Amino acid sequence: MNNYDKVIFICDGFNDFCLAVDLGENDITLMRKNFALYKKIKSKNFENNLKYKVQAWESGNDIINYLETI
Repeated sequence: MNNYDKVIFICDGFNDFCLAVDLGENDITLMRKNFALYKKIKSKNFENNLKYKVQAWESGNDIINYLETI
């Protein structure tokens, strides 16, 4: 993933965690709110140790609205 200035990774399941491990400081992970990966990140307070930004979403409109702001 080093070939890009920024990666935006949209995910919802815990199986997406392995793909998110290599993301860097400029990257963003859009995690589906209250789904497995989001709950795991929040319950263990992993978010403070991640290099990338975590943004929650509940619907496709949330994703579109967020992408329009960056």
